[in-house]
Amino acid sequence: MKSLAPFKTASAWFNAVATAVVLSTAVPKVMGTPVSLESAKIIEVRPYVSGAIYLTLDAQVLCDTTVFMVDNLAPGRDQMYSAVLAAFMAGKSIFVEASTDTGCSGWGTKLQSVYVR
Repeated sequence: MKSLAPFKTASAWFNAVATAVVLSTAVPKVMGTPVSLESAKIIEVRPYVSGAIYLTLDAQVLCDTTVFMVDNLAPGRDQMYSAVLAAFMAGKSIFVEASTDTGCSGWGTKLQSVYVR
């Protein structure tokens, strides 16, 4: 068996290893996800050639803006676009959730999800 130096006992070595494992797997603190508490109707949908999709709401329900973006690199982008178009075509109101990664950033805030009710 290898030496436990600089640890005086196997128990001290085990505690150090357990602490290192816990610290290495700790989840970093993530900013809270801003979610609209009020719904709004979509008045405009603008898909860009880059793949980004911008939508304009009829009220400022979140992040001091009426314009939000579905990121072209988001894994669920197609599903979000479908929900946005369905709500737009049906005249339904939506709730929006800003991206956890970026939070509120004013005009063009990235969306993490869209709720259609």
